[in-house]
Amino acid sequence: MSFKKILFFSILFISIAGISYGLTDKEKNEYFELGVKLYNEGKFDESIQYFLKLYDSGVKSGVLYYNLGNAYFKAEQLGYSVLWYERAVKLMPQDPELNFNLIYAKNLVTDKNEEYSGLEQILFLKKIFTSEQIKWGGILLCFILCGCFGLKLFIKEQKFIIRFIKILIAAVCFFIITGVYDYYKMNFKNFAVIIPEKVSVKAGIFDESTELFILHSGAKVKIQKETKDHILIFFSKGKIGFIKKSEAVEI
Repeated sequence: MSFKKILFFSILFISIAGISYGLTDKEKNEYFELGVKLYNEGKFDESIQYFLKLYDSGVKSGVLYYNLGNAYFKAEQLGYSVLWYERAVKLMPQDPELNFNLIYAKNLVTDKNEEYSGLEQILFLKKIFTSEQIKWGGILLCFILCGCFGLKLFIKEQKFIIRFIKILIAAVCFFIITGVYDYYKMNFKNFAVIIPEKVSVKAGIFDESTELFILHSGAKVKIQKETKDHILIFFSKGKIGFIKKSEAVEI
């Protein structure tokens, strides 16, 4: 598991990371560099504490989340490692090192499920482009489509331009559907990662409720419903039940 070349980013990412509370810029830089130093010295638990201080202060950065994932992985805390990699990939979906490490960590998770629904397998653009690229790609195609309709008025050979317009319309629809689904998934679908080594998923919220199945550290689940102390989770087809809120952390 390679540690990202983050010394180059240490000043940059903190200065643009967004709203932060309680720490000066100097303190944020010092904490980040201390986290890096401790990681390189093999003091992973201490490194995590400094990175978490940055997160708790309001810093939001894919680089920070990526390095938390690395540190937790080295500390042999698979659940938290997958959690932070998943958070990082939301902000850096095309980072090759991050995606490699996330796949590597997931391969160590005991419980396997289908990562993508049938619709997600069809909407393969999400695996290639970021949300911003999909949005602007759709807008660009719309402009090209409008231009083609304009050209159609002046071109005598209509067959080629009509065929091209049909292809563009299909492409625009594909981009729009992908964009809408991506927005829905980001804003209305909540996922979480199992943290403890082993979790009992039950039919109800009571201790005496029937155990349905077991999930292990690092398993990714979808949150269906929340109560005061429990959440109803969906893992895969036929695997749905209640766990304690403390047993999973939302991505």
